[in-house]
Amino acid sequence: MYYHAPLTEDEYLHLYSHAMKAALEKSLTIQQAEDVAQDVLVSLWLRTLSPNSPPIRNRTGWIATCARNAAFRVLKSRGRELSLSESSTVRVKGPGSVDWEIDLNTAINKLCQEDQDLFRLRYLKGISVSTIASQMGVSDSTVRRRLWRLKAELIRMLGMD
Repeated sequence: MYYHAPLTEDEYLHLYSHAMKAALEKSLTIQQAEDVAQDVLVSLWLRTLSPNSPPIRNRTGWIATCARNAAFRVLKSRGRELSLSESSTVRVKGPGSVDWEIDLNTAINKLCQEDQDLFRLRYLKGISVSTIASQMGVSDSTVRRRLWRLKAELIRMLGMD
């Protein structure tokens, strides 16, 4: 049951093009922009099904804003996506703009299994602290504290302190 006017095919194509444009303006790849546009349109569709959501007066503006926000989230997480199976050597900037090459797999594998899982969830998959906390059944501050200790341990193990 629709609580707000559903999209016609022409409206869908019009809004999809605006979402793509907004996402591409933020330097996303075509594939990332398509994913963002689809996610935003799904969000709009879900709002049409919800009796509690207020109507959107300017769908084009709403779509563009949501697409830009989603694009920023993709850009923010871009650096976190790393496949350890492809390359375990990572180049990092050290103090005084010195490049260090570190074997991240070796360092991570020295951690206990729980810390390894936490590291991979947060820094390699980009999952939020609150999501990790709810999955683990602990508070956000507990996860933040464990991440802080984990980073300190990795820095110590890698000799970067």
